[in-house]
Parts: sequence; C-alpha cells; structure tokens
Amino acid sequence: SPLQTDLLLLAQLDARSGDAQQQLVFTLPGRLDETALLEALRQVTAEMPALRVVFRSGNGDAAPDAEVLDRVEPVIGVRNLAESTPQALEAALAAARIDEANTGFTLDAGPLWRVSAFRNAPDGTPLMLVMHGALLDERSRLRVVERLAECYTAAREGRALAPATFVAITTLPESDRAQAERFWREALASAQPTRLWTGADDAATGARESRHLVLDRDVTDRVHSLAAKLGIAPDTVIESAWALVLSRASGRDDVFLGVRRPDAVARRRSDATALGLLDRMVPTPLAVTPTLALRDFLRSVQAQRDIAWEHSALAVAEIASWGPRRRGRAFDVLLELDLDPDEGARRQRLIDELSLRIGTEVEPSGVPLALTVRRTAGLSCRLDFDAARVSSTQADALLTALARALATITAHPEVPVGAVALADEPALPKPLQTFAALYASWIEQLQRAREAGTAGARVRKYLRLIALDALLLVALVIAVA
Repeated sequence: SPLQTDLLLLAQLDARSGDAQQQLVFTLPGRLDETALLEALRQVTAEMPALRVVFRSGNGDAAPDAEVLDRVEPVIGVRNLAESTPQALEAALAAARIDEANTGFTLDAGPLWRVSAFRNAPDGTPLMLVMHGALLDERSRLRVVERLAECYTAAREGRALAPATFVAITTLPESDRAQAERFWREALASAQPTRLWTGADDAATGARESRHLVLDRDVTDRVHSLAAKLGIAPDTVIESAWALVLSRASGRDDVFLGVRRPDAVARRRSDATALGLLDRMVPTPLAVTPTLALRDFLRSVQAQRDIAWEHSALAVAEIASWGPRRRGRAFDVLLELDLDPDEGARRQRLIDELSLRIGTEVEPSGVPLALTVRRTAGLSCRLDFDAARVSSTQADALLTALARALATITAHPEVPVGAVALADEPALPKPLQTFAALYASWIEQLQRAREAGTAGARVRKYLRLIALDALLLVALVIAVA
C-alpha cells in the first residue's frame, strides 16, 4: 500500500532503527505461564499470515516486496519486576518503551513483531506487543490481541481451541498516477507548512512527550449527530475542529497537515478476518475562512477530503515532494483518526477486559506534533509532541482549544468560524462577531436565492443582497479602523 511504501523506504535507511513502531500493552489473566504463552503465540502466528510477512529488498529506490513466510518462531522476552507493585510495573513499562523504541526490525527476517512479558506483576501478566508499523493497522492489531488472549486462556486451561482463518491484505487499489500527480501539484502549489514554533527551534529535536484528553460519550454522540445532519463523515468534524485550532495557534488562515485514516472502501470490501495495513495518509491543505459559517466550513473540508482521497493511492513522500516539504518531513503536523463505532466498541471492550493501552506509536518522519483521535466509549485524544518545539503548556492549551472547538461546532454550527472562542477571550471583538454572523446569514440567503422559482425573484433578491453586502463592507471598514 502507499503508506507501507513510505514506511519501508524510510526503514531502508536504517532497518534497525525504532521508527514506525506500534507498541501495545495489555494484561493476560493469572501468573505468567511461558509454555501456554508460547503455544498461544504459535497458534496465532499460524492462523494469521499477516504475522508472517517480511519485506525483501526492492530494486534500486523501489520499496521492498511483501512475502508471507510458511513459518516463523515467536520469541518471548521476559522482564522480572523487582517488586510486585504498580509503581514498579510502571517503571518497567517506561523502560521497556524506551528500549523498544531504540530497537528496530530486520525487514527480511521475520517476525516483524516481538513480545515482552512482565513477571511478578501485582495483577495478572502484562504483555508488551511491539510491531513494525508497515505490518498492520490498529484494527488488525486489536484482532491479534483479542485472538492471543483467547488462545492463551485455552492453553492455560488445557483446552483445544478450534483454529480460526485469517487472510493477509498486502495491496490497496491504485489510482491514475498521471491524474493524481496533476491534482497534487495544483493542490499543493501554494501550501505553506503549519508550524507553531519559530525558525530557531526548527532544527532542534527533543524528547517525545504526550498529553491525553478523553471526551465523554455526549460529545461523541453530538459529533455523529451533526455529521449525519450535514451529510459528512464524523471524523470530518474532528479534522475541521483541529484545523481551526491550528489556524488560531499559527496565526494563519490556511493550514497544512497530514491526515491518516482507515481506508473505508477497503474495510467494506474485507471482513473481520482480513488483516493488513488498510490506512491511507494524505497531505491536506485547508483554508480556514473566518467569515464562513461552521456548517459550511465542515462541508468544504469534507469536499476537499473526498477529492483528495480519490488521488491518495500514491506514497506520501512522493505527494509531499510537490508541496512545502521541510527537512525531509512530508509535514510538521499529523492527525490520525478512527471513529468507527464497531471498532470503538471492540477497543473499549479490550480496555475493560485486558487493560489495553494503545501505547506509543513512533512516527517515522519525526513529525513534531501528532494528534490521534480514536473512538472508545467516548473520544480518546492523544497529542504527541517534540518537547524542543512544542511546550507542555502549549500542548495542554491545544487540547483545551480542541475540546472548546468541538463543543461550539456541535452546538452552534450556524456561527461563523471566526466567532468561535478557543481561549478565555472571544476570538473576535464583539462588533466583528456581529458583522461576521450577519455576513454568514446573508451568504445563506444568497444560496437560497439561487434556488428561487423565477428569474425575477432571483434578480430582486440578488439586488437586495448586493446592497446589504455593500453596507456590511462599510461597517467592517469602520469597525477595523
């Protein structure tokens, strides 16, 4: 897939680096039974061809080719806790995350995943599952966790578990290359990188930190309700809110970010047994127009998303080479979305039953700012950032602003973009908020006038609206002055 191509080409630069990892932590019941765990891993590996995939070197600059091995032997790393306390477990997990992030995979020698078990934990047996990012998307990784827990429980109890059948997906549909190149060259011609830091900090890299925010089920329901009312995808509401936050934080009316989301078409064409990397990542320039009503802004984001998605079957590195690429990065801000309700229910169940933690996703491109929003019982938001470029105070403010943006968008989609207050003070002075609201109302009337029944009625409405627009412009000039 295009995303795999990006990850694998980067991995060729240093196949043993920890880039493009996914780390998941979950807890199996009871004390560690290494024999049962090894038996369970062998069964899961035999059932899931995707866990036996390796990547053989391509020719020249070409990405490696995927190959499914007949068999791979799992290896379990065991870490012994000094004390059986929650504090000792958290310290061991933190150390393991760092160790894993500094240890990569050899692409042509499977498996491209590994498991660490923590012995002497205070409750159950915590496992850390680390995978190369080019192997599976999160939907597929959750099924691995789910099946592994089933096989481990059966092995501990001495039960024979009926084998399951899974298939590996290693390719996604392609688009017309020449047409896609023309589209992206035009779409990215005037795009500028979105950065929340000054040039002096651009070359620096620091420790990766993260902040978390959980929005309750009510927010999730309002997001889905508004999306249904406007005829857009629910994750478009999140994308629009984040674009608004980035626009305010950067002081620009245009933003440029990468957006990663599941390929909905590929998911619909495959069933729950199909495992692979069914995500796409698309460079996305968005215009944030202050005078536009929020509902119209959301529709415009959806329209831009739809047309970009039609041309997304190219490697991100290639697409980004036609845009504002800086220091080898395709973009400086990344947004990852998965609001599928079925996957959200599965994710929440694994959180409840296995204490699942999605953990760290190490970005291969060193993206300074990455927001991940996933469906659980509500909306789980995680903001990962480079501490040399983004401060913890700024990260907290960004998440607070995101929550406020979503609250306003879902409650008052008729207000102008510029009137949304993301901080303690209104985003626009009161007079400008009033004028912006009037302008948005008049734009809506203009759209209705276009649907009027007779030519005479349309002409009369156009004339009235032109006069109102002229008065509005005069009032805006006076207010600004």
